[in-house]
Amino acid sequence: MIIITKSFGKQLKNIKISLDEIKRDLKRTFNKNIFRRGDALISNSFIPLKNCLVAKIRVGYKNQARMLALFLIVNNIKIPFFIARKNDKKSGANVSLKNEMKKTIKNQIEISLKDFNNGDYEEIKK
Repeated sequence: MIIITKSFGKQLKNIKISLDEIKRDLKRTFNKNIFRRGDALISNSFIPLKNCLVAKIRVGYKNQARMLALFLIVNNIKIPFFIARKNDKKSGANVSLKNEMKKTIKNQIEISLKDFNNGDYEEIKK
């Protein structure tokens, strides 16, 4: 199951990537375990949850964006929480746990988890 939180939905509108592209690339990465060049598992040590993975995956036509997805293993729930265009000067070039991005990523996770806990999300069936 894919959960699109209110905060992630706003990010999608800003960068104009379709939900179908998000679903396709999440399915490719997590269900088929196919990682393309540029996809990577990221340390989840800064996330206040157990049984989860964080992955950076490329999404969209010609990999036009990078997305971080939180994958809760226990319930097979996928919660994308951050997306940036590849050519975004602030974060698109380096979606990683270095520099100021770690703080941005941590904030986005907290916002997405808050949305999830408050019921401000939409369930997307596969």
